[in-house]
Amino acid sequence: MGRLAGAVASCDAVVLTYDKPGCGGSPGHWTQQTMADRALEALAAVEVLRADPRCQGQPVGLLGVSQGGWASLLASAICGTDFVVSVSGPGVSPAAQERDRISRELAGLPSQEHADAMAWVDERCARLVAGEPVEGVLADQQRFAGRSWYSAVSVAYDTQEALAFVAGMLEFDPVPVLRSVTSPVLALFGGSDPLIPVTESVAAYAENLAALDGVSHGLAVFPRANHGLFVPDAAPGGNAGQLAAGVLNRPGFVGGS
Repeated sequence: MGRLAGAVASCDAVVLTYDKPGCGGSPGHWTQQTMADRALEALAAVEVLRADPRCQGQPVGLLGVSQGGWASLLASAICGTDFVVSVSGPGVSPAAQERDRISRELAGLPSQEHADAMAWVDERCARLVAGEPVEGVLADQQRFAGRSWYSAVSVAYDTQEALAFVAGMLEFDPVPVLRSVTSPVLALFGGSDPLIPVTESVAAYAENLAALDGVSHGLAVFPRANHGLFVPDAAPGGNAGQLAAGVLNRPGFVGGS
């Protein structure tokens, strides 16, 4: 979560962040995790916070960024939390999100090249979801190494380990999860996010979060903000970006993921 975690902590919240398996001092490896594994990991973090004296009597919930939005929603659906804040958490499946991202990245190509690239993206997804051995998919992908779109479609899909990881994630559907969450959800999006389909995601949250007595949900889209809700800093010599105005203009919350 990087800078966002620090910004939240500056609002007098208690924030717990942790390394993914295989990162820092954490054992295991994140590429071997399912979405359910990540959700259970987040719930373990919630229990650590609930046991912390600083959090006694305070709401404890989950703040998930990007894929962490999926994991946080699933965690809350499994075992209710006091709230969920999803930052740039897609409202569509990983397969749909990645297809949209790659298609937009290749938007400047001639139409036939774009169509060829997306045909491979669709074929690769179907074969991985069907459980085809990843080494065969990777070998077939390398046949396109000379094509203008190869680097765009293969980044993060260029090793057997990476393909095995995404194969277990592609079909995750956040819609039934959204319908199962009984905690208040605040979903935040950047209007200039190049990585997820923002309009479709906002619609998914708005249409599927359950209307429950005493539970209020919130949605916000910040113009010009990117995937991390940062906007460019126009001041000469300024930082690469700053949090969009209004992101933290809400009562402080306790928790993190």
